[in-house]
This record gives sequence, structure tokens and C-alpha cells, in this order.
Amino acid sequence: MKYNFCAGGHRDDGTLNEVISTFTLSNILWFKDPGVNNDLPLNSAISIHANSLFLDNEFWNDFYNKLELMKEQEIIDEEDISYLAYNTSLENTLADLNDNQKEIKEDQIIKIIEDSRQKYKDKEVQIAAEARENDKIKAENERLNEKVDCSC
Repeated sequence: MKYNFCAGGHRDDGTLNEVISTFTLSNILWFKDPGVNNDLPLNSAISIHANSLFLDNEFWNDFYNKLELMKEQEIIDEEDISYLAYNTSLENTLADLNDNQKEIKEDQIIKIIEDSRQKYKDKEVQIAAEARENDKIKAENERLNEKVDCSC
């Protein structure tokens, strides 16, 4: 995903990666086979969450423009922005802010970046711990395999 964000041109274009949320995928699958529950009219399924599915364009543009301005002013850098690409809850966070205000503030952007960085680092720690655990299991399996081979 980071490759797609950087090398795929999404950062330069101010666009998002080709990722689909599980919620949207569920809706698409339901539209494909609504026979699962015929009691729900199609227009109800669309309207139930229509307002929460998409972020207001003006708010998104404000967010993007402020990111660019903050980058030009060297308040943030490319690395800071790249953490946003890994934040799976970014759209929800922005939607929540958009529900309460028309413009996003710089301090809110900095908080979002800090939260994104922390989530990324927490995930790195989790992955490293899982890798160590996998290495221990692999070493134990190899030791047991050698023990079995020697007893034959």
C-alpha cells in the first residue's frame, strides 16, 4: 500500500489508494445478491448509511490543502503524511470531525498524524513480537524433528 501511495502517484495527485472498506464491500455483495434478506427495500439500504459513507468534498479538500500548506511550512514532512496512508480509521476520524465543523484545524491534523504514527509503531511492535514467537516455534519444531530423526 505504501508503494501504491508513493510510487503509484496517489501522493502527488492527492488521491487515495484502491482500497475498499469491508462495509462498502458488504453493501456491494448485498446489491449483487439481495436474496439474503428480501424484506429490506433497496432504497432503504442505500439511504441508511449514505451520509456516513462519504466525506464531504469541501472538508476533504480543506484537509488536503492544509496538509500541503503544513508541508510547505515544514510543520510536517513526507514521512508524517505517509503515516496517514496506513491509518485505516482516517476516513472515520475525518467524517467525525466533519459532522461537528466545516474546517479542520492544524492542531487536529497534527493529532491525527501523531495518532497514525502511534498506531503504525504499535503494529510494528506487534508484528515483531509475532515474528519472534514464530521463530521460537520454528526452532522448537526443528529441534523436535532432529530428535525424531536421531531416534530412528
